[in-house]
Amino acid sequence: MVWIPALAEVGLAAAAFGPFLMHRLSVGRWRKTPLLYPKSMQAESEHPLTVVLPVWNEALIIEKKLENLAAQDGKKPSLLIIDSASTDDTVKRIESWLKTNQGAFNDSTVIEMERRQGKTKALQMALESLEANTYEGLICMT
Repeated sequence: MVWIPALAEVGLAAAAFGPFLMHRLSVGRWRKTPLLYPKSMQAESEHPLTVVLPVWNEALIIEKKLENLAAQDGKKPSLLIIDSASTDDTVKRIESWLKTNQGAFNDSTVIEMERRQGKTKALQMALESLEANTYEGLICMT
């Protein structure tokens, strides 16, 4: 008689864990399938690309972020960094990294906000800066 509750418990566990396992297996199959891009996307775009990077007190990780951005395949982007009044040495580290790795990006600009107003305001200021320079390209926001 003890085996009946144990068997019921195993059945309920399988019913609860089954959908998760099936999903995990299907995701594994999807990840093995290579991505197919349209031919129009395979050629390098004629449009310039600018990466907008809003930062705030990211001194511990900013250099790694910049290394990861610089290591991307494809056309070199321009970089627009907007600092939201960091209280640590984020801006100094950015300027030092950009000086050391001058060829990493086509162009790089650092905008410093006078006071912290949040990510939305920082992105708005970055887009206004691009608009003021009559920028006509692709923008990637992180």
